[in-house]
Amino acid sequence: MTKDSSNELNEVLFTSILKKIIDQIISSGGKNTQKDIIDRYSGPPQAKESEIRATIEWGIQNNYIHRDLKKPRDISILSITGGEVEKKFSNNIDIVISIPLLTELGLGRIKTRNEMLETRDAFRRVIGSAQNVLRISSPFFQKNIIEDEGLPEIKNLFLEAFERGCEIRILSREIFLRRASEFEWLRDFAICEGYSNLLKIYDYHLESSCGGIVSSTHSKMLIADILIAYVGSGELRENSLAHNFEVGCLIQGPIVAGLCESFDLMTQYSKEWYNED
Repeated sequence: MTKDSSNELNEVLFTSILKKIIDQIISSGGKNTQKDIIDRYSGPPQAKESEIRATIEWGIQNNYIHRDLKKPRDISILSITGGEVEKKFSNNIDIVISIPLLTELGLGRIKTRNEMLETRDAFRRVIGSAQNVLRISSPFFQKNIIEDEGLPEIKNLFLEAFERGCEIRILSREIFLRRASEFEWLRDFAICEGYSNLLKIYDYHLESSCGGIVSSTHSKMLIADILIAYVGSGELRENSLAHNFEVGCLIQGPIVAGLCESFDLMTQYSKEWYNED
């Protein structure tokens, strides 16, 4: 993890808890004191009183909630700072599909009629939204993603993320055993552009002595910071974008924090990949 990992972990936790606090404030019509919020808080997510208090302070510092000036603090009224906060801390889901070239006419009509997103557009939106950490979980991560029928601008999207100071973390499988070549292009790209310190690649894959798979990663996710994520069957390879029928969801809101926690835990069980050359 980065040198700011403790702050990052706090932000993931605070985002989940603050969603509950904001819901409480809204449902009370803005009449809850800080003590009311603490006493009536119920999960999920579960939280200690100290964590709730820390979350309130974080919410005030980030201008999500306001506390009036009464002392002591526990008798102060908490309120949200505006409608944009309520919108930001609402959970929204859009359906995302990949349209195989052979079915473009039919699925294209369905996508338009139901206001679905195409997988490419969802990937662009997530990668382009990441400011601090972009988390990617994909069992397959092939260089053909840069081809015309894949996502040819992905290098530019990654470069722009690096230039924003965004760390890119990738969780995949079998890298040490047989698939390192699928990631070398990205590693070399990050080195060439001077951002190798912002690229972290993790391998979660365990095999028995006879070659059978004991445990591995099969999840497909792209997560920008804490508030937007793609979850579905789509992967970072050309087939997923141009030839396969893939379905997923673009999720926005505090619910994404749980995905971040899951991803980060799995990287702790993984082995960080490196190039032995």
